[in-house]
Amino acid sequence: IYILASRDVKIERCKFSNNNIGIYISKSFRSITKNVVINDALLEKNKNGLNLNGIVGITISRVIIENNYVGAEISESENVNIEQCQINENSVGFAMISSKNVKINNCFFTNNKEASKIKDTMFITITRSIYSNNTQGIKVGNSNSVAIRNAEIKSNLYGIISNNTVGVLVANSTVRSNRVGAMIFGGRNITVMNTVVENNHVGIRAFADDVKLTKNIYSRNYYAIETRSWLIIYIPVVINDSLLIYNTYGLYVMGEVGVGGGNPSSLLIENITILNGKFGIFSNDSSFIAKNIVIKNHTTGIHIIHGSHITITQCFLEDIDVGIGLTNFPYLVKVEKCKFSNFRYGIFQEKTHNSRYINNTFINGGTAIFITRGTAEIGRNVINNNQVGINITHSQAIDIYNNTIATNAYGIYLFNASHISVKFNEFYENSIGLYASDIVSSKPIAITDNTFSKNKIAVYLVKIRPYLARNKFYANVNDILEK
Repeated sequence: IYILASRDVKIERCKFSNNNIGIYISKSFRSITKNVVINDALLEKNKNGLNLNGIVGITISRVIIENNYVGAEISESENVNIEQCQINENSVGFAMISSKNVKINNCFFTNNKEASKIKDTMFITITRSIYSNNTQGIKVGNSNSVAIRNAEIKSNLYGIISNNTVGVLVANSTVRSNRVGAMIFGGRNITVMNTVVENNHVGIRAFADDVKLTKNIYSRNYYAIETRSWLIIYIPVVINDSLLIYNTYGLYVMGEVGVGGGNPSSLLIENITILNGKFGIFSNDSSFIAKNIVIKNHTTGIHIIHGSHITITQCFLEDIDVGIGLTNFPYLVKVEKCKFSNFRYGIFQEKTHNSRYINNTFINGGTAIFITRGTAEIGRNVINNNQVGINITHSQAIDIYNNTIATNAYGIYLFNASHISVKFNEFYENSIGLYASDIVSSKPIAITDNTFSKNKIAVYLVKIRPYLARNKFYANVNDILEK
């Protein structure tokens, strides 16, 4: 069928098969086409099943489109309604180009290479539709105002692809068993909310600024969320108010290549719970702010490689092998007002400099803070009932001050360290309050203005003579033991 510059076109209960173009309806140079209705039709095995251009008012309902090269191509049109259609096994299911006011409702897309291809289009709504077993489910580029609601995106190679699109909303949907559930590149004002993201290799990959991922549930993904921190930003990525459970990697955060971190304001992670995985947050060469995060039952809660200007505050890490791990030269990492419980290492720091651990609580663990080959500031922490409170080895320039260190086997354990300052701390009821050995004699430690009470051994020194001044000792079995 070939129709130009007409009005009130209605096609019903027809079959179009093995054509170059099944249905072609277009405007002319002088006149537009209005009000096209296509119902209860079958378009199969055509090069182009349906081609509509320059039309105002299109309704396509209960149409089966299958085994075409392009199932339907709609361009330069507006007020388009597509409902209750089945789009199967096409190279391109629907192509929407340079159009506006498009609604896709209650449709089923399966086994297409590109199920819905939307380009240079504005005001698109996709509701109650299923995208299954497609190479690409919904692909949107250079468009504006896209809403995907109550959709099921499952078993696709790529479920949703958004590229340089402004105003994308994915809400109340399910993204399941895809290689990549949703992939976001560029664009602005992008929100994924109230959505279940499960059993994907990558749940959401967001490589853009001005992205908000909120009130979602991420379950049993290999990577629940992949995102980046940027050096130059306009509006940050925000990840909040969500639950992540049984993911191998909860959040995988990357920085810009070669930058060595990013702008810490470019990524805000807050008010999320991460349960039962390998890595809660894995950061590689990035920067971020993490606030009010609960991480339980992980191999490593937060793992940081390279990067800089990272703040972790008011977080709770429990039942964990390593609470926060820092390795391979990150710098300017601040951990404050966090609580660590039931860990092998609360904080494990290796080859890391200028870290600050302030106002944290470490209880019922193995080693609260372990530092090797690095520098740090450790102040105003509560470190109780651990095997080792603070373990420092092969390190220098570390300040330990105003901490409460109680009921540990070793309060502070120093080995082969130098330029260590231990001052204004309170040690009580530890087996050994402070142990030091193999300290570089030319660069000794200073132990000043501390209070030691009710320890079995307050200070245990092996072949060293630190600077000791103005310390107070009360009711210890041994105040200072030297060997």
